[in-house]
Amino acid sequence: MTPARGAICLILLLACGSEPIGSPSPSTSTPETPNPLLGDWRWTRSCEAVVESFEDVELTGHLSEALVDARYFPSEDAIRANEPCAGAEETGYLYFFEAPGRWGLIDDDDVLVEDREFTIVDDDTIAFDDLEVDHRIDGDTLTFEVRRPTTCDAACVDTYVWAVTTFAPATLRRAA
Repeated sequence: MTPARGAICLILLLACGSEPIGSPSPSTSTPETPNPLLGDWRWTRSCEAVVESFEDVELTGHLSEALVDARYFPSEDAIRANEPCAGAEETGYLYFFEAPGRWGLIDDDDVLVEDREFTIVDDDTIAFDDLEVDHRIDGDTLTFEVRRPTTCDAACVDTYVWAVTTFAPATLRRAA
């Protein structure tokens, strides 16, 4: 190849957008690591854990309603004041977290019980509306702690009661 022909080939290569030697190729970039919270998690909710959570956060005035909403009992009349979990029906649930911010709860009968949006606050905190829930992932287990709001109107109290019921002390296991 003559020097003139070589120069023309080099100019054509550069004009056609070839990458300079040593430049990273777009195909070698690393994809963003997905949030480990995303996916499916299994839990059999414990009535006793819900009762304990309500006692810990001093919300026992909302307990009967919460136990019915959580489907332990068909009505508040079925709940004994001195033994709130007597006769409670334990149900297994599948919690799912999807990008971009969809959370849901499916019961043992494959019925979608909850379908809400959440936001990721940081690596170990999510939020439902203004209510924040801390979470910890250790291998294939997931635990939650609902943050107590500093100020709370009636709508906030409803969300807080829902969150304490839904994320009561529990250990969820990643679904296979």
